[in-house]
Amino acid sequence: MYAFGYGLSYTEFSYKDLRVTADDTITATFKVANTGNRAGVDVPQIYLTKTAGDKRIRLLGFERVELKPGESREISITTDPRLLARFDGAKQQWRIDEGTHVVSLSRSGGNSVETKSVEIKGRLFGQ
Repeated sequence: MYAFGYGLSYTEFSYKDLRVTADDTITATFKVANTGNRAGVDVPQIYLTKTAGDKRIRLLGFERVELKPGESREISITTDPRLLARFDGAKQQWRIDEGTHVVSLSRSGGNSVETKSVEIKGRLFGQ
């Protein structure tokens, strides 16, 4: 009945200023603010929604944040590179496909707030 990661709260939260950078992996940085009248806890989530032309929904990371009314905090989530990759059985290594990857800042698996695209260089890694 509810999307993955869905939760209820006694207050309201806003997300803004999503920035996504890529090097060996993806790092997403954004601001979370408690816009309600009560202290509360939120769990913003980062999803990979497209990778080098291939649609997919994969949870890249999340962070639990507790905020008082009117309080905000900048959050930074760095992804494990294996979450961007697929295992290449022929090479026996993880493969990150080169190209545009789309990242979504979400309240849950079905509630995207903001998306950004980032270019990633392809590579093999691990044994």
